[in-house]
Amino acid sequence: MTTKVVKIDNKVRMITGKLAPHLEIQWEHYTLAELQSLLETVVRFEIEHNFRRHKDYKDSKGANIQVFNDANELKVTSLKDELLIIHDSQIDSQ
Repeated sequence: MTTKVVKIDNKVRMITGKLAPHLEIQWEHYTLAELQSLLETVVRFEIEHNFRRHKDYKDSKGANIQVFNDANELKVTSLKDELLIIHDSQIDSQ
């Protein structure tokens, strides 16, 4: 797995998971709330249109994407498998 780290003002956003290397998103331009709806659409598109790469995340109804928001963390799952985790942390300034 790959972890991307993006600095946003006094925060660090860490992005990891099986889909992290496949998504080119300007992570620093979105709040977690904005990312929640964006990722639902983008991940569904990625899974539906790259069938060979992501065939384990589709069933007869297509991509079953769920995005969970837990204050400072988003988790994107499909068929109960975590595909992407986005976590925001404060940077301590000393």
